[in-house]
Amino acid sequence: MRTKRIEIVFDPLYNKLCSYWERESDSSIEKQWSFCEVVVDNSCYSHCSVDYPFVPEVINSSRDFDIINTEVYKLLGNSICNAGRMVSSFILNYNNLLEDRIKWRENGFENGELSSDDLNRKNDEDRSMMIDIKKDYHETFISITKELNDKYYPPIIIDNQYKFLIMIEEPNQIRNDLNEFNQKYNTNFEMLELTEIDGFCFSVIQFAKGCIQDLFYLGFHLAYKDYLAKQERTFGIDLRG
Repeated sequence: MRTKRIEIVFDPLYNKLCSYWERESDSSIEKQWSFCEVVVDNSCYSHCSVDYPFVPEVINSSRDFDIINTEVYKLLGNSICNAGRMVSSFILNYNNLLEDRIKWRENGFENGELSSDDLNRKNDEDRSMMIDIKKDYHETFISITKELNDKYYPPIIIDNQYKFLIMIEEPNQIRNDLNEFNQKYNTNFEMLELTEIDGFCFSVIQFAKGCIQDLFYLGFHLAYKDYLAKQERTFGIDLRG
C-alpha cells in the first residue's frame, strides 16, 4: 500500500546548522523542505517528511520536457531526491555560507547599523559555529542513515519499474556515480537519457530494485559527487578517490 508521506530521520547536525543559519537569514530552509527536529528513543535527530514521489500528478508532459522516454515522473522541486541533495549540499557548503555572511557584514550590507562590538560579536559567533567534517562523513552518512531508518521507518519496497527525471550538474559522470551507488547499496539505478533545457541538464533515470528511501540517499550521493567534481576543477586535485 502506498503512503502519502515518506519520513526519514538522520544526523541531528543538519537541523542544528539549519536552525542557527536561519536565525539571521531571509531564507527558511526547514519550512521549505519540511525539515525539523524529532526525538526518538530519547535521541534527537533531523527529520524530513516528503510526498510519495510516484503519483499521476508528477508524470511528465511533453509540454514540459522533450524527452524520448514515456511515463516519466518529475522528481523536481521539493522531491525526496532533492531533499537528499539539499542536506548534502548544505552541510558541504555551510562554512562558505558563514564566511560569506561575515564578509557581507564587514562590507556594511547588514540590515540596520551595527556597532563595532555587535559586528565583532556576530562574526565571532558565526566563526564559532563553523564545522570540521571528517573526510569520510559523506561516505558513512548513507549507511548510518539507512540503518537508522530501517529501525524506525520500515523501508517502502519498490513495487514496479519507475522512470524519473532529475536535474543534474555533472552529466559526464552521472553513469559512474549511479554505478558506484548501485554497487554500494544494492540498487539498480540506470541512466536512460540526457536532455538540456535553458542551459540546465536533466537526466531520465530508471530503477526497479530497492526502496523509496533510496531516492533520498541517491540525492545525497549525487550532491556529494558534484561537490567533489567542482573541487577537482577548481583546485586541480582529484578528491573522488
